[in-house]
Amino acid sequence: MPLDLLLVRHGRSEGNEAREQSKQGDESAYTPAFRARLNREWRLTDVGVSQARAAGHWIREHAEGPYGGCYTSEYIRARETAGHLGLPGASWVQEILLRERSWGRADFVMPESERWELFAGELAARRQDPCYWRPPEGESLADVYVRVRLVLDRLRECGPDATCVLVTHEDVMWAARLLLEGLSQEQWRALLLSDDPCDKIHNAQVLHYSRRDPGTDRCTDSFRWLRSVCPWDPSRSTNEWRRIRPRTFSNEELLATVEGIERLVPGGRVGVPAWG
Repeated sequence: MPLDLLLVRHGRSEGNEAREQSKQGDESAYTPAFRARLNREWRLTDVGVSQARAAGHWIREHAEGPYGGCYTSEYIRARETAGHLGLPGASWVQEILLRERSWGRADFVMPESERWELFAGELAARRQDPCYWRPPEGESLADVYVRVRLVLDRLRECGPDATCVLVTHEDVMWAARLLLEGLSQEQWRALLLSDDPCDKIHNAQVLHYSRRDPGTDRCTDSFRWLRSVCPWDPSRSTNEWRRIRPRTFSNEELLATVEGIERLVPGGRVGVPAWG
């Protein structure tokens, strides 16, 4: 894998702004022209441009180039963010697999009140099973995980000394975290429901993965260190390097993880042999 990998969420978009306003009861942004615009065509707001430039400044200061692999989602807000990062010598590839998660018929092209009126049951169900839950005609996070894995496998082509940058979307970054950090669905659900801003992926957030130990400069074969940074407001992120330690389980530990789940259908079919 490359020496360093930086995942960057796009800056605040027109869609982000309209949705936040609608949560506060102001639905004026949802004009006929806005509702007719495709999700992938949303531009950055002025705030989003400023956030993207702040992320670029942080990357140039803390992640040494040359940037040997630069990929961006094809969505306009991601391409705009990538351009405003201002990375010297960057040669961007538009990668369709880095696109936003599909929310199907429950997309954000309508105000929050309308989304909940139409899809209240489906949206409420997400809290119970967020990793495998799928919006009506949309994608689950597990679906996104599959395409993120394909992108990360391609990064091996960049070479072991490269610094790679991917500009993408929030749920794509969550799927990457599941893969690179070995997060379980239970751990991700806890982060999703957390009220701590440091557990979130904000607009223009940077997740910096590295194979190089920041204390000794010794390198490993895979990404073993991570720092999460919100460049435009560091109080929203942890900012410090931490070691990634994917959890493994013994037979006994694996069985212990299911002991709290009540068995609703005891017994079994007559004649099935017992092997242990």
